[in-house]
Formats: sequence, structure tokens, C-alpha cells
Amino acid sequence: MTTPVSKCCYLGVAIATLGFVQPAPAVEKAPAVDPAVAEMAVVDSDLARFERFLKQYDHPRDKEYVGEIFGVLQERVETLRKNFDQLKADDLRFDINTQAQRLALAMAPLVTPPANQEIRLELEDLNPNPTKKAEVAAALAALDHAIARREKQAKAQTAGREAAVARVESLKKKRADLASNFTTAGWLAAVMELK
Repeated sequence: MTTPVSKCCYLGVAIATLGFVQPAPAVEKAPAVDPAVAEMAVVDSDLARFERFLKQYDHPRDKEYVGEIFGVLQERVETLRKNFDQLKADDLRFDINTQAQRLALAMAPLVTPPANQEIRLELEDLNPNPTKKAEVAAALAALDHAIARREKQAKAQTAGREAAVARVESLKKKRADLASNFTTAGWLAAVMELK
């Protein structure tokens, strides 16, 4: 009596000897890709990204200079295409990506907002003439801004808040008096109280 394993073994030997089993066809090798072609595709892709950034860049002072840099890089790409060298390709990719990153950084929004551009006049330096309405109006506008800043600071305080708010109310009263009757003495008193 034979076991099923031995039967399979006999069957395999019989088929092999009869020629029914043929070796698997050899896998055809893919044609070799020239590494220069693949590397040049990457270089072209990097240069195209830099060119997209250049088209978006609109700073009038530096646009022409960045365009010249792009032209030099483009010439280097064409030179590399004619005589490929892997080390030169790596250097060129580094240069292209460095310039593209600089350009992207120049176009990016500011990480921190710009400093407050509010113009503050030194009230002590103002010497408005009570007979000139334009000078009086400008001085009162500057005083209003100073009082608003002082009021904001007073409300933000925790210690001594009541005294600071009382000083602001006194300033507002002097400001109201100046609006109805502007005098040099009243102006100087309001400025001194702001100190």
C-alpha cells in the first residue's frame, strides 16, 4: 500500500520524464534607464518650480536681479544637459533649490506683524498758538490720543487702578475745558498732568 505522498511523488516523476513540465519562460529585463535622463528630469522639475515662484514675485527692486539669477541657472542646466556629470547635477540642484527657497521666503507673509506704526507726538514739544485754529485742533487731537492710551493703561492696572482712573477723568475734564476755552496755561497744565 502506498501513501498519498508517495503517489504524488511518482506522478511528479512521471510527468517530468514525459516532458510535460517545461521551464518557466525567462523574465524579460526592462530596458536600462540612463541615470542622466532621470536626474535631468529632477533638475528640470526643480528649475520649473523656481520659475513658478519667479512669475509670482513682483518686488520692483529685486525682480530683474532674480531674473538674472534664473537665467544663469537655466544656462547651467543646458550645459549639464550637453555634458552630464552627477556631481555637477547635485551642485546645480542645490543652487536652484536654495534660490527657490529664498524667493519663497521673500514672498511669504511676515511671521510677526510689523511694529505699531502709530505716530506719537511729544506733547511737550507742541506749542499751539491759541489764535490759530489748525494748531489748536492738532494739539487737541494729540491730547485725545494720549488720554486714550492713558485710559487703556489705567483700566489694565490691578494695583492702584482707582487712582489711575481718577487721573484720567481729571485729564478729560481739562480737555473739555480746553475745547471750550483754549489757553496756553490750560494746555501746559494738561500736558504736565499727563507726565
